[in-house]
Amino acid sequence: MAVQIVDQTNATFPRLVVAGLSGDSGKTLVSLALLLLAREAHIEVAAFKKGPDYIDAAWLTWASGLPARNLDTFLMGFPKAVGSFARHALPGGLNIVEGNRGLYDGSDARGTHSTAELAKALKSPVLLVINATKVTRTLAASVLGCQKLDPEVQIAGVILNQVSGVRHERVLREAIESVSGVPVLGVLPRAPGDALLPERHLGLVTPQEHPRIESVHSNLLSLAEGMLTWQHCSASPPGSRRYRLKRKLTIGRRTAGDSRSVT
Repeated sequence: MAVQIVDQTNATFPRLVVAGLSGDSGKTLVSLALLLLAREAHIEVAAFKKGPDYIDAAWLTWASGLPARNLDTFLMGFPKAVGSFARHALPGGLNIVEGNRGLYDGSDARGTHSTAELAKALKSPVLLVINATKVTRTLAASVLGCQKLDPEVQIAGVILNQVSGVRHERVLREAIESVSGVPVLGVLPRAPGDALLPERHLGLVTPQEHPRIESVHSNLLSLAEGMLTWQHCSASPPGSRRYRLKRKLTIGRRTAGDSRSVT
């Protein structure tokens, strides 16, 4: 599907689209953790939410300290959505765009208005968050399928969510990286979602209604620190389609360090 890219994307805005294989993959959790970790490292952040969702946008506003902007290509069209990103993104900071549903889920069978199409319009790398509950090598097939379905979508890395232990993480990492070549950049342990972000019939409870909002910040950092640490994330001008990601990941007593550049 061809999507027109407006001229505003020629500016340099370090950016990352956080996507998933489906709803409830952990996109909001990872997005919030990345924003909080970046702020802890004194990196300026801005947040965006694909689609009209106001609850996730409220949480992104809470984590970033700035109003989170909705990027809804269905209501706004692609040029206006990308233009809104260009107006509100931070040239010297980290700009996180949280997707919705699965990476390729859109308004029709072709994936029109999907997170993948928005990522291409923004010329942004994609971080794929995967719920790893009760699955191992099958996720390698899922990641490979996401790569092959549209090679123009830049899947920069994978975050594994709901990992049960060191062996589970080792098998998942080896399978995904050997089959797809996509690096596993983070591992989050199994934890009940309601312990951090309670849900109700409309989705998450809003930050204003959270009964223990003062503890969410520390709990998210405690969950993510050592498991998910972005030391640097930057994007060069979109024409080069080049970005650098550095990672330092820990699970249990195992530590892995890596720095990779993808073109």
